[in-house]
Amino acid sequence: MGFSPERDEKYLVLLISLFSLLRERGFAMGRPELPVDPAAGPVHRLAHDLRELRRAAGNVSYRAMAKKAGFSVTTLAKAASGERLPSLAVLRAYVQACGEEDPTAWEARWAGAEALAGEERQQDADTAPPYRAWRASSRTTASCSSAGTAWSTN
Repeated sequence: MGFSPERDEKYLVLLISLFSLLRERGFAMGRPELPVDPAAGPVHRLAHDLRELRRAAGNVSYRAMAKKAGFSVTTLAKAASGERLPSLAVLRAYVQACGEEDPTAWEARWAGAEALAGEERQQDADTAPPYRAWRASSRTTASCSSAGTAWSTN
């Protein structure tokens, strides 16, 4: 059979086209998403709902969504990760990339999640830290100064 640049180039172009088509149709094998517990808090609940929307839309790939939404694959995947609340612009783009014409209902969900997440952050801020912060004492500063180290308090 031997090496034929024309034939091999045709097969290579055909393979690349086939893989691109499969990727566009959502058949690409990416990393599986980590589970999100909707009971873990408002941000997790919103992320869970976004994933359900994506599944209902035919499990559209993040790559295909990114083309429609104008945001990166990473940004869209993080929006549904539950790590933090996505921006409102990202939420709108995500929802519309999944085929929702009017994201108004999702904007209300986002506002509710933002309000509840803000309350949780405030509660966390009101809680005493689990340890005391290290503080330099005058004795430590004096011992360092006597050892020849110049310390500035400015």
